Amino acid sequence: MKALFRHTFGLVMLVLTCSMFLAAANVHAEVTAIRSQINSMSTEFVDGEPGSTDQSIEDFPNTSSQLPIESLSGLGNFDGGSESVFGARGIATFRDPALSPVANPGEWGVEADCFSLDPSRSYEVSSEIVEERDIVFTESDLSGFVPQGGTGETGSDSEEPLPGDVMVRSNVFANGGVLVWADDPSGDLSGLDIQMIVIITQVGGSSSTAGEEVFRAAVDVTGAPNGEVSVSTQGGLIAITDGPGMLLSSNIIGIDGAIEQLQSTGNVRLVILPGQVIPYQYAAQPDDPFTLEARVLCRVNNQPGGTGVAAVFGRPFRALSSVIAPKISDKSADITQSAMNRIIAEANETGVIETPTPRGCGVLGMVMPVVLLCGLAASRRR
Repeated sequence: MKALFRHTFGLVMLVLTCSMFLAAANVHAEVTAIRSQINSMSTEFVDGEPGSTDQSIEDFPNTSSQLPIESLSGLGNFDGGSESVFGARGIATFRDPALSPVANPGEWGVEADCFSLDPSRSYEVSSEIVEERDIVFTESDLSGFVPQGGTGETGSDSEEPLPGDVMVRSNVFANGGVLVWADDPSGDLSGLDIQMIVIITQVGGSSSTAGEEVFRAAVDVTGAPNGEVSVSTQGGLIAITDGPGMLLSSNIIGIDGAIEQLQSTGNVRLVILPGQVIPYQYAAQPDDPFTLEARVLCRVNNQPGGTGVAAVFGRPFRALSSVIAPKISDKSADITQSAMNRIIAEANETGVIETPTPRGCGVLGMVMPVVLLCGLAASRRR
């Protein structure tokens, strides 16, 4: 689904339908290990040719045995303020989902930001997290649930269940936001691109979905000629797009003045991913260990000569104020960042079912053989 907008601040909502599962009973599985690699990279382009690169990689538990861990990359002047003329920053953070007191712990947090007033300089920034969970269901975990082999039901679009398969249903938690600005309200933005994506793959095991991608969701924000920007989603994600006026609902002191400054800054577009729960499913068999691998990516490209981009997925903005500070006052830049963070935190899309969710399950969610199977991360062995 795609929406194209230019110079209109009317609300555009992008919705892709998804299956909705209701809970009926609780069962436990075991997560025997959690691993994560986080990677942030910023690359500078001068006259279209790649130049300086800064990269930071962390690996849990190899390079660090304590959570949270964070990777940070950066180029140019990213301290913020009207004197800054170009810069890039990438941030990736991974937290322990088992320690969260809430159902959605925000264990994944990726941010990518860049801007340039220089006519020859632009940036590409990517922040990525790969999380792996080793999982096993015992015979007792799955007792009482009917194997799906031979029923004609499938755990994916392409595979028949194998004998002994039990269909497992789980949820992904998602939220985020994007801010784009350009000096020229009708300039060509064809080189501007933002992508946020989540991919979950089942690795190993003997079920019918072993080795398959079991979930994919994405948001793409793409520049076009004449100041146009298009927003598209896939995999059940919901995005709300608007102009600076949408920040008014944050009710932060000083937001009126910040909005006025943003609206005088050529072309400013905002995208909000309200907090949402998206279900997915895969097949599992008793006493058959496998790994769920989740890849979370936030990647942005801006253009030289007066554009800026800030994007987050699963975390609050930390560097949005630096991206917009060259165009508005430092105080208004800070207010804009706070307003975006508040709206993302408080937005909750009522069109998405909030399946009853146990605490400590992580962004990969609980798992549900046929109905609901929860307590995943809480039962993790150490």
